[in-house]
Amino acid sequence: MLMLYTEDMYKMDKYPYFGYMRGAYTKAEIKEIVEYADIFGIEVIPCIQTLAHLKMALQWDYANDFRDTENILLADEPKTYEFIEEMIKTTRECFKSDRIHIGMDEAFTLGMGQYLNKHGYKERFEIISDHLKKVYEIVKKYDFKPIMWSDMIFNEKMPENVSERIPDGVDMVYWEYWNLDEDFYTENIKRHQAKGFQPVINKELRAGLI
Repeated sequence: MLMLYTEDMYKMDKYPYFGYMRGAYTKAEIKEIVEYADIFGIEVIPCIQTLAHLKMALQWDYANDFRDTENILLADEPKTYEFIEEMIKTTRECFKSDRIHIGMDEAFTLGMGQYLNKHGYKERFEIISDHLKKVYEIVKKYDFKPIMWSDMIFNEKMPENVSERIPDGVDMVYWEYWNLDEDFYTENIKRHQAKGFQPVINKELRAGLI
């Protein structure tokens, strides 16, 4: 399989400034990638962002009503979920896979911008788990099975009922770039398993460590 990581690097009909001046893939280009990979039996999975890592996409005025902080979407805002639904709809039109990676990693300032002004302070885990449920419903509507990065759940102070707050059928990807200690990974895999998740592991050694 190949996960095609995009952030805002694909075009959406309803949001012309999404991917603007970023060399974004057109729908036709993504479909060509998918069809070519299919010749070799490779499943191409959309790997998008539905919470953070959207600084370039959210810099324009169209996003004023659904921007929390400079790179994070505003949770609990209807316009946010209209925006995310257009993302999911677009990927469904382009990809054959029944899997989609919805991102949600490194949302460190979640709830600290417009969200704080509108709703007051709330724990990040509470915000992200409620947001995930809404995104999950959109994903199901378009017949996708969701995958997400696990860091904002397993690097937080986890409540005891964490597994109950995550919708059934969401696969977790545990990522780590820097650590070289085997015991470190064993312990973190066990933390996932203890909460009922069997994680996919994404390990990348950065050039500076090699």
